[in-house]
Amino acid sequence: MVGFFEDLPSERAIAARCADSMSIRAFLKYELNEKTPEHSSFTVIRQRLGLEIYERIFTLTLQALREHGLFAGQKPGD
Repeated sequence: MVGFFEDLPSERAIAARCADSMSIRAFLKYELNEKTPEHSSFTVIRQRLGLEIYERIFTLTLQALREHGLFAGQKPGD
């Protein structure tokens, strides 16, 4: 979600943004002294789930956000 809404090009960029943004840390429920996941964690999760399931979860999440009025439109740059 962070990569999508922040228009980040890579998992490394997503991990860096999660680590350095206080608002994203708060949204993800990470304390200031807690380490956020490293970029390699995203790869491991995606590989374990498989691309089809990973994309389906993402699609369902976006659908739920739209249904609750929390997301309308497309990602930046579209």
